Amino acid sequence: MVKNKFHILLVFFLAGLLGCATPGKKAANKIRNLVKQGDYQGALLMAQGKNYYPGEESKLLKLLDSATILHLKGDYQGSLKTFDEAKKLSDSLFTVSISKKIKTFFANDSSDNYYGEIYERSFIRFYQVLNHYLLSLDSTKDEKVRRSHLMSARAVLLEWDSMLDGYKNDLKGQVTYKEDMTAKTFGAYIHEVFDTSGDRTIAKSLYREGNDLLIKNYSAYPSYNYSYEKFKKDFEKFPKLGMKKVEKDYISKSGVGTELFSFLKERQKKVGKADREIVVLLNEGFIEKKKAKKVKIPIGLNTLPPGITNKRDFVRFLRKTLSISAATVPTISFELPTIRNSYTRMSKEILVKDEKGKIVAKSKAVIVNPLSEIAFNTLDQQMGAVKTKIGTRVAAKHVAALAAAFITYRSSVKRGQREFLASAIAGASYAIANKGIEASEQADLRHWTTLPGVIRLSRLSVKPGKYKVYVKGPTGEKFISDVNVTAKDRTTFLKKRLF
Repeated sequence: MVKNKFHILLVFFLAGLLGCATPGKKAANKIRNLVKQGDYQGALLMAQGKNYYPGEESKLLKLLDSATILHLKGDYQGSLKTFDEAKKLSDSLFTVSISKKIKTFFANDSSDNYYGEIYERSFIRFYQVLNHYLLSLDSTKDEKVRRSHLMSARAVLLEWDSMLDGYKNDLKGQVTYKEDMTAKTFGAYIHEVFDTSGDRTIAKSLYREGNDLLIKNYSAYPSYNYSYEKFKKDFEKFPKLGMKKVEKDYISKSGVGTELFSFLKERQKKVGKADREIVVLLNEGFIEKKKAKKVKIPIGLNTLPPGITNKRDFVRFLRKTLSISAATVPTISFELPTIRNSYTRMSKEILVKDEKGKIVAKSKAVIVNPLSEIAFNTLDQQMGAVKTKIGTRVAAKHVAALAAAFITYRSSVKRGQREFLASAIAGASYAIANKGIEASEQADLRHWTTLPGVIRLSRLSVKPGKYKVYVKGPTGEKFISDVNVTAKDRTTFLKKRLF
C-alpha cells in the first residue's frame, strides 16, 4: 500500500513539472508587444515558435494568433488559409476527446485541448468574411476572382448565422454571449455590397435583429447600459415581462449605447440608397488578458481515503502536518483564471477632411463589439462550474498525498522510528507532493491574445474627391489614411488597428 501511494505522489510531482505553462504566458506578452510595435514578422515567428504553448492541445490557439498576425501584416490570402484551417480544427474539437478529459482530472486544464470560447469561434467567421472581402477589393484580380471572394464572404455569413442560431437555442434563458453584433452590422454591410433585392432584404433584417440584440443581450455589457448589473440579475424574468417593460425598467442607455441604437435605425432606413460612402472599421487595443488568482477551499474529510481506518489519528496528523490548530478547518489553495472587467463608454468620431483641411463629413465610430466585456462575462458565467471542477480535483490530490504521508508515518512508527523523525519524514514527503500539485494546478490562461478589445464601425457619405480620414477622441485627432474617392467608387473601405 505504501509503495502504491508513493507511486501516486510521483505521478503528481511529474504532472506538476509538465503542467508549467509560464513560457507560453511570457511569449503571449511578447507577441502583443511586437504587434503593438508593428513588428508583425517577429510576432508571427513567435506565435509559430516552440515557446508559445507547444503541444498539439494548443494547436488551435497558435493557428488563431498566426492568422490574425498575417491579417495585420496584409497577407489576407495567408490569413484566410490559416483561419480556414483553424475553423476546421475548432469544429472537430467539439467532438470531445475522452482521454483528454480524463487527463485533465489528474493534471490541469492546460493539458486539455484548447477549444476556444464561443465568441472566439464566432470571430473566426468574422475574419474569414473580412479577408474574403478585402481580397475582393484587390484591383489586380480579375472580375471572376473578385466575385468568387464576395460569394465566399456571403457563404461564410450564412454559416456564421446558422452557428449562432445553434448557440441561441442551446443557451436560451442565459445572460451570456450567444449572438454577435458584428455578424449583424458587418454582415448587413456585406449584403449591401451585393445590392440585390434579396440581399437588401437580408441587410434590413440584420439591422432590425441588431436592435433587438442590443436590448435583449448586449444590455448586459456596461459600455451600453448603466443598469447592466440589474439587467443581468433579473434576466430570467424577462420572457414574462416583454421587451418594452425590459427596455423601460432595466436599460439606461449610455452615450455609446445610444449611438449604436441610432446607427442601427439609420442604416435600416438607408439600405438600398445609392450613397457614395467611406466605411471605416476600427480594431482597438487587445482583448483583456487572462490572469491567475488564488482561491482557498476546505479539505472535505467526510470519506476517508483508501488505506486509512482511524479518522481521529488521520485528522490529528493532518493538522500537525499543515501546522494548524484543532479549531481551524484544513484548507488548500489553487489557481483560477480571471479577467479584469474592462469596459469603455468613450465616444469617438470619424472625420473626413478635404485637401484644405475642411471637414466634409463626420460620423460616430460606434462600438459594435466590446470583446473584452464579452470575455469577462463569459468567464464569469463559467466560474462556478470551473471552481467546483478544479477544487474537487485539487482536493482529491491533496487528500491522496496526505494519506500517503500518513501511511508512511504509521509504518515508520511501527518499525520503531521515533515520533519526531517519523513525522518529519512524512511531512517532507507531503511537502514535495504539495509542490508538485501546486505546479500542476496553474490556471489555464490560454486565450486568443491578438484579438482586439473593441471593434468600432463608421459609415460616411461623401462626394468624389481626395480626402484625409481621422479618428477623433477625447485626446484629439489621429490620422488614419488618405483616400481618393472616384466617381466609379460606391464604397471606399478602410480598416485600422489602433493601440
